[in-house]
Amino acid sequence: MIEASPDPLVTIGQDGKITDVNNSTETVTGYSRDELIGTDFSDYFTEPERAKKGYQHVFLKGFVKDYPLEIQHKDGRVTQVLYNASVYRDESGEVIGVFAAARDVTELKKAEDALKKAHDNLEKLVEERTVQLESAYESLKENEISLSEAQKMAHIGNWDWDLVTGKVHWSDELFNIFGRDPQKSAANYEELLNYIHPDDRDFVDGIIRNSFTGKRYGIDYRIIRDNGEERTVHAEKELIFDRNNTPVRSKGIIQDITERKKAEEALEKIQETHIKEIHHRIKNNLQVISSLLSLESEKFSDAKILESFRESQNRVASMALIHEELYKGNELDTLDFADYIQNLTSDLFDLYSLRNSGVSLKLDLEKIHLDIDTAIPLGIIVNELVSNSLKHAFPSGEAGEIHISFCKKERFSNYDISSGPCFYEKDSFHYILAVEDNGRGIPEEIDFTNSDSLGLQLVNILVEQVGGCIDLKRVHGTKFTIWFRK
Repeated sequence: MIEASPDPLVTIGQDGKITDVNNSTETVTGYSRDELIGTDFSDYFTEPERAKKGYQHVFLKGFVKDYPLEIQHKDGRVTQVLYNASVYRDESGEVIGVFAAARDVTELKKAEDALKKAHDNLEKLVEERTVQLESAYESLKENEISLSEAQKMAHIGNWDWDLVTGKVHWSDELFNIFGRDPQKSAANYEELLNYIHPDDRDFVDGIIRNSFTGKRYGIDYRIIRDNGEERTVHAEKELIFDRNNTPVRSKGIIQDITERKKAEEALEKIQETHIKEIHHRIKNNLQVISSLLSLESEKFSDAKILESFRESQNRVASMALIHEELYKGNELDTLDFADYIQNLTSDLFDLYSLRNSGVSLKLDLEKIHLDIDTAIPLGIIVNELVSNSLKHAFPSGEAGEIHISFCKKERFSNYDISSGPCFYEKDSFHYILAVEDNGRGIPEEIDFTNSDSLGLQLVNILVEQVGGCIDLKRVHGTKFTIWFRK
């Protein structure tokens, strides 16, 4: 499993010395496994003291999540990573070391820096333009002709409404913004509402009416010009009161911000494209790793070795599927975990050639979106538990059912958590995931929390990683129930 991961993985002893690494760690540091083992973990980072504090925190608290560090290759190259780590224990429950995994975020950082630079440049241009316009407005406000030119340049129009006489004044640029014939009089309130986009009209009407309490407002909304063109404007309004605190006058400005809105939308699309491209590349890289594992397995004939290769491929595939869902979906950093489970289990049934067997699959899944840091470990957990059921629960072609449930805390009443370690923390959990089968079950003498099975060890580590709790019931088969937080 440690060699199958594309991420640098390291195990660290209580003395801070490296006890094992995978190939990815050799690649990112430039040192061989033999050179790395026995050396200080903190020696391979640009900030050794920060690295040391990181693994010491794990020994103290039990885990660390998204801990930023920079790995320094022996040739001087630097790789930015986020470390996730947790302690692992011996059979007696004593902590014997730390299992740490690093995720390379170099490309993501480059994309973020590029987006930030583009955003900063845009904000700078907008800020500069706003400062220029404010300066022009203040210096030319006593000159009506100059003010009109400034408004035209800024696409800002002003209006003035005498609440006593009902008379309304529009500047020339305001007529231009609304596409209204300047030979006509300024629009009254009812006419103004007719210019507003139907989907925004009630909202704007409510804001304006509520503003008569004296509070100044600023809102964005869409208008439909006389020629049918849709534009976006920003409006601000201020009330003026007489000595009796009665509103007698209302004035304000309206600015055409259509181009700014288009620029913001374009920036959002650039950001979305960059992030989706990152997910697409990660998915492709994981698929390449899976293909390499498949090619490597062809060199062996031993059934156990071949099964180990297949399990490693499944784990890689479960991670690749996460990035594929994010690449295809509408969200950038969350995915519908119910859809993901459906796709993952479908792939597993195809892989184990069980489509036409007597083993059926029942899914009871609530539509819940999870972020990538929670979805990846949970996806691997589902992969391990379902694979375990498919391999061991129904020997010799026996018929049976695998049942997967996933729901929010509100449905906890459907599950028994009347005892065990999860009972004492049940109020702090938000979600529940259950994987069960009605097969032959796990023998009572096997302690799944201290099993020799790599799959079950991985499940326990990942449950800790998501801040969850796991329980096993062996009545009428096997049922693993996992409670976890957001």
